[in-house]
Amino acid sequence: MSRWFFEPGSDGSRASGRAHDGHLVRGHIEPVHGDPHLDDPSVRDAQRMADDGEVSLAGGIGNLGSVVRAGDTVRRPWKPVTPNLHTLFGDLRAGGFDGVPEPRGRDGAGREVLSWIPGDVPVPPFPSWSMTDDVLGEVARLLRRYHDAVGSVRLPTDAAWSMELADPGGGNILCHNDVCPENVVFRPGGAVALLDFDYAAPGRRVWDVARTIRMWGPLGDPRAYEPERASLDGLRRLSIFCSVYGIESWEAEEVADAVIASHLVGLRFVRAHVEAGEPAFVEMFVGHGGEERDRRNREWLESHRADMVRVLKA
Repeated sequence: MSRWFFEPGSDGSRASGRAHDGHLVRGHIEPVHGDPHLDDPSVRDAQRMADDGEVSLAGGIGNLGSVVRAGDTVRRPWKPVTPNLHTLFGDLRAGGFDGVPEPRGRDGAGREVLSWIPGDVPVPPFPSWSMTDDVLGEVARLLRRYHDAVGSVRLPTDAAWSMELADPGGGNILCHNDVCPENVVFRPGGAVALLDFDYAAPGRRVWDVARTIRMWGPLGDPRAYEPERASLDGLRRLSIFCSVYGIESWEAEEVADAVIASHLVGLRFVRAHVEAGEPAFVEMFVGHGGEERDRRNREWLESHRADMVRVLKA
């Protein structure tokens, strides 16, 4: 049984994500009862922001079209995991890690309210600056900072999390599980924050590392990716990312196996939503090559396992 459940752990210009004008909504903020982190004037300040016009944001595929900015806040669908995430964010920020949004309760429309984090978020087609080695290193440093911080956070033993992208074997930290380019905020000087923790769940550090570099490498058949990423050397970038993060050579096999396993977990996740007929997932799956793309990626990963181990041990 995991320690995490019981005690704390030891250069072009940057372009923001897409947005378009939304509509005016009025409402009020309801703090989440029982969360001491929300007894704060900032919660009351969100009342004023509800009177501002809303701007639609390029949310992840799971929240497509339902994430908006209102003043200095972001409004997102309220989910069963949201109260746990608000507690997590409050504890992380209280402990000195400011790379997550500040929780600000729930508005009159039933949505969660988070602080808006200024910065640039790369969205497809990914700008050239977001695929550089320097930016890759920034992401690795931010992920390591998050892992070190969350390892000291004590969360309720009965906390429930989404297991859709979780490490099958569990683990002793709370993995983000979806650190794709669209979920990282950048400012001059580095990667400053992580967004969209909807799929966070207990797991191993190497699982989060593997899931992250698989998307940022990318690691897979080059024919499966858009032009701005297809030309990147995924194996070289795997080495860079893991070196900056601090992966040791003795962890090479575990990381390589986690990369392959995370692809299979991600594929099951997408297929489940496609089979449920969710339009955004169906469009993405078909538009990106469907079963053929996933077959190519799986074959590439399995045939390059030894290469992944080699570059991580070099």
